[in-house]
Amino acid sequence: MLDTRDLMTFLAVIEEESFEAAARVLHVTPGAVSHRIKQLEESVGTLLVKRLLPTQVTCAGEVVLRLAQQVRMLQMDTRQELSEANNTVNVRLTIALNDDSLSTWFLATIFPVIKAHDVSLDLRMGDHEHTNQLLRDGTAIAAITTDPKPVRGCVIKAIGAMRYKAVATRQFQEEYFPHGLTQQALERAPTILFDRQDTMTDRFCQQLFGQALQMPVHYIPSSRNLIEAAIMGLGWCMAPQKLVREECESGRLVELAPDQNLDIKLFWQAFKLNTHLLKELTRHIMISIDD
Repeated sequence: MLDTRDLMTFLAVIEEESFEAAARVLHVTPGAVSHRIKQLEESVGTLLVKRLLPTQVTCAGEVVLRLAQQVRMLQMDTRQELSEANNTVNVRLTIALNDDSLSTWFLATIFPVIKAHDVSLDLRMGDHEHTNQLLRDGTAIAAITTDPKPVRGCVIKAIGAMRYKAVATRQFQEEYFPHGLTQQALERAPTILFDRQDTMTDRFCQQLFGQALQMPVHYIPSSRNLIEAAIMGLGWCMAPQKLVREECESGRLVELAPDQNLDIKLFWQAFKLNTHLLKELTRHIMISIDD
């Protein structure tokens, strides 16, 4: 049987990204943290932590990390049922999601649940096509993802869709798309992506032409700054309709294809645990396509 204290120490080492930081959070010495991790590794018979900065889990560590996350959630649920929550250390809830969801609907949706349970949020950012990897390796206990297939050991719920629009400034449109969004024009016009995992413009071109196109690309890893770059005329982008509605109404941006929407279906995946917090989060999580 694995020692619970050692599991919680292992979780702290991964979340805080170093033995020293974990020691500060746990109010013990780095030596004590190192000893507990060594004990845990001896118990399972393999290395769990890559001693790097930041610390990283090994493949075996991913399995144990998922267990540690689940143990912490069950502990929190038990304490709340016993009305001891106010006498314990605030519990952290790690959720993986993309920047567009965080910038639009996510916080408002989960706020009542987080407030009621008095937990600390630890949001891990990633493209919504890849956030389920943070579930698989045990980093997150829940995630917003585009993958309709549940991660092993997780429940899944369809929560709606985010609507994206192709936008740019009027001047950019007149310079690059005087005859509309032709394939030739799109291959010449610079686009703006969040990062190299961002497939929004590829999806949009696939929808228009049945194939992805080769385009000049700017990478700006912030949803709001990406839109600001489009307003400056740096390029065109696919942006959440919720974030560009005012800019389009004011004329700072224009829709390049008003009759074309890119709707991305999203799913909520969470560890399959019978805890009040995860059940409430799963019940509350829901978005709708913009009008």
